[in-house]
Amino acid sequence: MKASELLSQIEAGETRFAGLHIAGSLAGANLEGIIFEQCSFLADFSGANLKGAKFLKGNIKRANFTDADLTKAFFEYMTIDAAIFRGSKASDVYFRENTYAGEYVSQDQFDQRLRYAADY
Repeated sequence: MKASELLSQIEAGETRFAGLHIAGSLAGANLEGIIFEQCSFLADFSGANLKGAKFLKGNIKRANFTDADLTKAFFEYMTIDAAIFRGSKASDVYFRENTYAGEYVSQDQFDQRLRYAADY
C-alpha cells in the first residue's frame, strides 16, 4: 500500500491496519493512536505525530523517525533494520521484545542508544 492510500484511509476514520506493506512518505502525518499489526514499513515518518501509535509483530526497514513525536508509542515483537530515531520525541515509549539489526534490543538500549544514534 502506498503511504498516500494509508493516509486516505486514516482520514476516512480507519484506526487499525493489519498485514500491509506500507511504503512512501508519511512525513508530518498525524498517525496518533493508529494500530499497525503485522505490517511492514519502508517509510519516512520524519516529523510525524505517532503519539500512542502501536507497531505490533511487524517489520520496519529503512525508516526515518527523525523529529517524530513517539510519545507513548508502543513497539512490540518488531523486527527493525536501518531505522533512524535521532531527534525523535520519545517520552514513555514502550519498546519490548524487538530486534534491531538482528539483535534483541531492550527498553534501556532503546532509551540510551537507539534514540541518539545518527544511523544505527
